[in-house]
Amino acid sequence: MFFTSLLEAFEVPERRTPAKLSTGGRAALRAAFALATRAEVTVLDEVHLGMDAVTRRAFYDALLADYAAHPRTMILSSHLLEEIQPLVEDVVVLDRGRVVAAGEVDDVRRAHSRGDSLASLTDVLVDLTTPAIAPADPSTGAHR
Repeated sequence: MFFTSLLEAFEVPERRTPAKLSTGGRAALRAAFALATRAEVTVLDEVHLGMDAVTRRAFYDALLADYAAHPRTMILSSHLLEEIQPLVEDVVVLDRGRVVAAGEVDDVRRAHSRGDSLASLTDVLVDLTTPAIAPADPSTGAHR
């Protein structure tokens, strides 16, 4: 069964109640449920929070493998942009609930690149959400 294989891959003990699992174990259990449903649209909102790096990698591998075998819409929200960058085809960048960029990942990255270096999704986020700091007044050193 797919769900059981996910629990094994994510190292979630099958005979332990969710309340007795660690934070990472509960996150992995939620991720296994979400993937195993194979719903037409699956929303994974910061599902990886609490997972250690090894479990996150197992989750990302399972997500990609299952998506390849059973294509569907997967919405993955994350602040771990460097980790999910290779997983996503399209991206929507939000700032305070407002869409500030959307499109194919490489197009969005190119639009925010400087020179010959392709911007990362983190670069895009910083570029779009960090307020510009006004230059200091040379006479006082204070920012305007």
